[in-house]
Amino acid sequence: MNKIASWGLASSLFGLSLSAHAIDLTAETLLDINVGLSSDYRIGGFSLDQNNAPELLTSATLVHKPSGMFAGVFTANVEMGTDSNREWDYYVGIARPITENTRFSLSYVRYDYPGDSWINFGE
Repeated sequence: MNKIASWGLASSLFGLSLSAHAIDLTAETLLDINVGLSSDYRIGGFSLDQNNAPELLTSATLVHKPSGMFAGVFTANVEMGTDSNREWDYYVGIARPITENTRFSLSYVRYDYPGDSWINFGE
């Protein structure tokens, strides 16, 4: 089995075993961990994977349950024809219920592409 196939199989098994886990750190805080493997990574309909390699997507979010505040980090490998091969997203926000069926959410996300600071942005 070649190196890429071995990595893909190992990542798939790892991703399946850790696809989404929330760990209660205290009665008021939890750590939400997500790991996934994808055939493509798209933002706004545009692929960030020009070489069609498997995409490893991971995130970790710390949540304060009583207030609804959260902060976290997301990362994915990218291939956009630039010097950057990884995207790092840092986010903070708050999510609160308004009614039983309606939720309010406000967040800020910073997108960083190491090696290509000219495309870094926040929203």
